[in-house]
Amino acid sequence: MDLSLAERRRSEIIEAALEVFSEKGYHAAKIEDIATRLNIGHGTFYRYFKNKLDIFNHVVEDVISRATEFVSDIDP
Repeated sequence: MDLSLAERRRSEIIEAALEVFSEKGYHAAKIEDIATRLNIGHGTFYRYFKNKLDIFNHVVEDVISRATEFVSDIDP
């Protein structure tokens, strides 16, 4: 499936945020950490997400989605 540039960028930010939250925890993680990991500016981050809680919620949704796919692929 071809994703638009915006969809790819959004996915990249979610993936980078997952890594940052995993390494630092929610409270220690900063938007700057996520942006720096992707070599993007803060403005680019805020084009896709409102704030740290917003990106965190998207990360959680992504992790749950991946886990659900994994579990449903297991043969009973």
